Formats: sequence, C-alpha cells, structure tokens
Amino acid sequence: MIIKSQLLKFLFADTRPSGDPPPIGFDRRSFTLVETLIGVSILSVGVLIALMFFVRANLSTQLAQDMTVATTHGDFLLEEMYAQSSLGDIVDRDWRQWAAQAGLNTLPEEEIAIVFGDPQQVPLVITVTVSWQRKGRPHKISLTTELIK
Repeated sequence: MIIKSQLLKFLFADTRPSGDPPPIGFDRRSFTLVETLIGVSILSVGVLIALMFFVRANLSTQLAQDMTVATTHGDFLLEEMYAQSSLGDIVDRDWRQWAAQAGLNTLPEEEIAIVFGDPQQVPLVITVTVSWQRKGRPHKISLTTELIK
C-alpha cells in the first residue's frame, strides 16, 4: 500500500521549479477556448432538441384539443337530431343554421356538413362532418350513425 501511494506521488508530482509558469496548454485549472466552444456547441444542440420536442408537443396538444371540440360539436348535433319526434323533422330542418345559432362554430373556419342517406329508408343514415383549419392546415372529423324513429 505504501509503494502504491509513493508511485502515485511520483507520477503526479509537480516537478517544475517553484514559481515557473506551466507550459502553454497544460494548465488544468481552466478550460481552453476550444474546449469551451465545444461544450457550448454540445449544450446548444441539446437545448435545440428539447425546444423542438416542446414545440411538437404543443402542436399535438392543440390538434387533440381541436379534435375533441369537433367531436363534441358533431355529437351535440346528433343528440339534437335524436331528440326530434320523427325522421321527417330531422331531414327537413336546417341543421347548419341550428348549429350556428347554438354556437357550434368555435374552431377556426369551422364548417359543419350533414349528409342524410335515403330519407325513405329505415334506419336513416346520418353523417355529420366537422371541418376546420388551423395554421393553414385543413382538418375534419366525420361521425356516422343510423337512426330509427
């Protein structure tokens, strides 16, 4: 054990005469400019990757929120159709106007389209499509159901 500690002292001993400056590039008390630039570059890449992740997560959250609102609007419209007394009342009503009056247009450039299957056929096939645009990208959700009265 004593030999090991003496060997370590010999290997790491400062053999310079007292008061001499260390050779250039061998002062281990500070970082060189190159080491600092490399460290800052690595840190910058890491920060950029983290920022890209947060931006993408924010966009995904916005899309999920829009899809939830669109699905809720379509479901609310179908529930109102279900509350009507007959299939004729459902087919004859202006549902786009009803949706606008009910405030179902909160998404940017939201449009609601209703397509009925053959009104004489039972069950009545109803498709409600809610479309909107967010940051120039079109999105849509379609809900289809069959209704018997």
